[in-house]
Amino acid sequence: MCFSFYNSITMLFAETNGRFYGGGVLELSPNELKGLPLIYHEPTDAEFEAFLEVHRSAGNDPEPVLDFGDEWLRKKAVVKEDEIADIRRAWLSVRTHRLRHSNRKSI
Repeated sequence: MCFSFYNSITMLFAETNGRFYGGGVLELSPNELKGLPLIYHEPTDAEFEAFLEVHRSAGNDPEPVLDFGDEWLRKKAVVKEDEIADIRRAWLSVRTHRLRHSNRKSI
């Protein structure tokens, strides 16, 4: 399932459906998680190994992993490149908002 989770569509919905607290950690309840759009694909062993390699080499940067997932969406789910780019920009915007607000200091 994790192979199908990491793409801009699912991550955008996670940001908008979840909530965050003081440290900027995004939290999803089980019901919120169930409500995320998930375009499920059972990867081959080679696909999953490629996914793991991208995940390992990305460190704390989610974008290479999302690039991998978005490429899969373009190929398999017939999502157009410009649509994915728009969705990625929207995800970056709401993620930046969450992280920016998590860095505010209380008075």
